[in-house]
This record gives sequence, C-alpha cells and structure tokens, in this order.
Amino acid sequence: MKKYIFEILLILAGLGIAASLLAGLDERATVQSLEVEIAGMERAPQVVSQSRVVSITAEPIYELFEPGEPLWGPIDVRLDQNGRPMVIDFGDSTIKLLGDQGELLTALGKGKGQGPGEFQAITDVAAFDHEIWVTDAGNSRLASFDRLGKIQETIKLETRPYRLATMEEERFLMMHTPSQLETFGVYSRDGKLNKAFGKFIDKPWDGQALDGMLSRAPTGEFFYIGKYLGFFSLYDQQGVLRYSRETLSPTPLPELTKKGGVVRVARRSAVNALSASVSGDQLFLLRGTVIGNWLSDEIEVYDLSSGDYVHSFQLPEPAERVYFHGNSFYQVKGSTLSKWRYEIQ
Repeated sequence: MKKYIFEILLILAGLGIAASLLAGLDERATVQSLEVEIAGMERAPQVVSQSRVVSITAEPIYELFEPGEPLWGPIDVRLDQNGRPMVIDFGDSTIKLLGDQGELLTALGKGKGQGPGEFQAITDVAAFDHEIWVTDAGNSRLASFDRLGKIQETIKLETRPYRLATMEEERFLMMHTPSQLETFGVYSRDGKLNKAFGKFIDKPWDGQALDGMLSRAPTGEFFYIGKYLGFFSLYDQQGVLRYSRETLSPTPLPELTKKGGVVRVARRSAVNALSASVSGDQLFLLRGTVIGNWLSDEIEVYDLSSGDYVHSFQLPEPAERVYFHGNSFYQVKGSTLSKWRYEIQ
C-alpha cells in the first residue's frame, strides 16, 4: 500500500496538488511544526527593488483541451532543443511529441506498469538530439526512446530520480527526490553516478523545501530554480556554482508540518515559481503566490549571464505552468495545452 501511495504522490507533487491531499490522510493526527534548516545556499540580492513592467501582444496558435485528442491529462510539458513540445501525459502514463499545430507525432511508452517502456511515476523528460529520456521515480529507473517511439534502453538506478537535464558528452544531471541528502547527481549514459553534490540539508524531511526545477542553458550549464525558495542558481558542467541570485521579491523559507507521519510544506507557505524555462539568453519564471493558488499570469525575466532581473510582463490569461522558446510560449492549465506567439511592445 505504501508503494502505491508513494507513486500517486510523486505524480501529484509535480502538479502542485499533493499537499492538499496529504492533509486529509489522517484527520485525527496532531499537526506538528518543523523548523527548516538549509545551509550552503548563500545568494546575492537583485540590484533593483521594483519591477519593470513591459507590455506584450499575444495571439493563440492552438489549444488542445478535448480528453484523448490527443491528451488525456493532467499534463506537463518540456521543450527539446528546437522548442518542440514533449508532453508528459499523466492520464495514460506516456510522453507525447507534438507537431507545429498540436498534432500528435509519436506517443512514447506503453502506459502504467513495470515492464520495458512502462512507467509507474513519470517525473521528468529531456532530449538529446535523436533520443528522449524519461525519469520514472516509481520504478527508480531511466528509459530512453527514439523519436518514433521505440524503446532503446532501460536503466535501473540506485536512487529515485526526480528532475532531469541533459549535459554534454551524453551525461545527465538529475535532481534526486527531495528526501535525498545530496540534491544533485551527474550520471553517465549507463546510469552510473559520477558525482553527487548539493548537500544542503541534514534531515531528509527538510528536502521538501528544496522542491524545484532544472533548466539547461544554451552554454550547457544548468539552472536550479526553487519552487518555494526565493532564488535560482546556475551551475557549470562539473557541478560548480557560478552564481546564486534572489528573485525580485524573494520568498522566505517555507514552513513544514508533520501529520500522521507525513511531512509536507504548510499551506500558508509562499510559492516562488510555478515553472521555469530558458530561451535565448534569458530565464523566464512564472511567479507563484501561496500554496493552493496554482494559477498565475506574472512572468519575470532574468539575464542568464549575470542573473540580473530584466523585466516583467503579464500573460493574456493565468496558467499553471508556462514554457518559452523564441517568440512562442506554451501554457498548461489542467488537461489543456495552448501555444501562443508573442511580442514585447
């Protein structure tokens, strides 16, 4: 039973709704407050203290919202190096590659299960030039597919993978599940751990506060963006910190509560970023508000080379997650995916 609860919560955690369900697991349990202790995450503040708001014009290119045509949902999206969407469809446990107008090109995976090409809990997807790699925390493994949907490799891992970014020389950067004491690991193509780094916590439950996202820069470096922690960090290919910067309005450390043996981030905690993506020489963050409000229309933009704040703008409609590439962006809201073309005025 614990195994199946874990798989379900991993999926829901990526959608930002696990916390509300965990609260109801044991209504008779006493709620305890836990103090979060995080070390080694010093960061520089932004030079400016007020937002620079610019205007955009945006027009929709397509919207997919009918269940099964081609998405069941709920969903999340990652973009490959060419800005093409790779949709994580939690509804049927597959990865779907879409064309320019939202047409289904290929579905990767055979659904839920433990066999080759099957998944228990998809947590991320990333692309090399001709391959798609998928992290499956439920089965503690990494799977690769060609772009026609054929399974190439299935690699068993010693730890449960969470977030994924591709690196040079066919290596991977993985963010481990939040309970791991070392947050990041550099892995070779065969799944062997070359280097672990990012020891920010001493107690496994504090890892809940480290929940966040990975995004690769064009230089091959990668960003860690805290979902709750009010900053982002840029690391090089060797895992060496280049810089760590606060967001324009940094959020405080989240509060953790323990109820019935389950640790979660308290609902009154602030949310720093709902999603993050890199396009060109800029980092785009969809700013959050508080847990329970998973919609936002506020985008903050930062310079990649320095981490300096550039400007902000408002989306035409609120979304749960937004991903940018060139003059386009993709919005996710529940089971709906839409693509937009935009221009800064």
